[in-house]
Amino acid sequence: MTTITFDENSEAGRTLMSMIRNMKPSVRKTIHLTNEKTEVTVQHIPGLPYTQEEKLESLRRAEEDIAAGRISTHEEVMERLNARIDSWK
Repeated sequence: MTTITFDENSEAGRTLMSMIRNMKPSVRKTIHLTNEKTEVTVQHIPGLPYTQEEKLESLRRAEEDIAAGRISTHEEVMERLNARIDSWK
């Protein structure tokens, strides 16, 4: 594990600490969101890019793709990516 140190008296340090402090309460709030039946809510939670329903749908589609053989290896993806990057030069 790497330890990062910075000067909290500098502008960048104050900004970074402010961002970290603002994130902590947001994370705590999302953990305790429940509905009246004490089930996990499936509505959009601020700070998360998807709802629980959207994530489950994404996983279902991914499993279908794997079962149908619509997958790419890391090497294939990197080849396509490098070809695109080379075409920009």
